[in-house]
Amino acid sequence: MGANLFSQASQSSLPILGGLAGLRDELREKFGLRLGLYLVFGFMWVYGILLLQDAVKAETTKVKLAQTQRLRAESIAKEGDWGARAIAAKESVTDAQALLWRAESVGLAQVLVGEQITKSLSRAAITPRILQVASGVESKPALMPAEIMPMRVKVQFEFKQNAFYAWLEQLARDREERRPSFVIESISVRGVPSPTVDVELVAYVLKAKPEAPVGAASNPALPSVK
Repeated sequence: MGANLFSQASQSSLPILGGLAGLRDELREKFGLRLGLYLVFGFMWVYGILLLQDAVKAETTKVKLAQTQRLRAESIAKEGDWGARAIAAKESVTDAQALLWRAESVGLAQVLVGEQITKSLSRAAITPRILQVASGVESKPALMPAEIMPMRVKVQFEFKQNAFYAWLEQLARDREERRPSFVIESISVRGVPSPTVDVELVAYVLKAKPEAPVGAASNPALPSVK
């Protein structure tokens, strides 16, 4: 039985061997067929080299990126003094908050800013011809915190040199002394012989939480007497 199986396997492989022999003879006799096979193998070899180069470039990029991140982390770690930096950052935030006005709503912020700009002009002996306070909440930058309410102020008054300069010094002093202050956006002086000054300012108001009524927490409701 084993001999029969071997004989059958040999007989079944004869067509395959014959086909390979025929292909070998054709390759010897036909130059075009050989050239075609050479081109196919050559193309596959070049394609494999290109894939290998792409893989090497990708890995090289990853290594360089990792090295850059490591060097940056080492550089930051060597700088040190993080405690002092944290304190300085906290002081900067505190200083910035000191420049803000505080009000519970947009309406109250407009009233507050109107009162404060009027007082500021009065201290410099300036009588405004036009004084407008408008909310700038709708047009404020997207990155500005939601609790910050910018108020836009427009002032027009007669130009008097001493009073005008005294007012500007007063605004600058408020900022230097870390008090709630106004930011000047534009100044224009026009007209002769009686010049008129137009000034646009912005006051940044921090939305404050409503204060609890005095004594509300310390005086609980008394029980009713029947």
